[in-house]
Amino acid sequence: WALLAGAALIGLIWASTAFIQVPLHNALGGAFDAEAHSRLVGTNWIRTVLWSLRAGLVLWLASLAFSRGIS
Repeated sequence: WALLAGAALIGLIWASTAFIQVPLHNALGGAFDAEAHSRLVGTNWIRTVLWSLRAGLVLWLASLAFSRGIS
């Protein structure tokens, strides 16, 4: 289940990047837009939370591996 959870988290991160953050970056590419900037900063929390969850999963799996003597 951990492999599927990790893959799902990566999929959600990529989807957020592709469908939310990239369009906002493109909107800011031409000129500064305060609304696009505010949305970009706000929606970046989606990726921050997802990456943090994935890091927690990886650390948990690593702790299991080391506690069982698997290297």
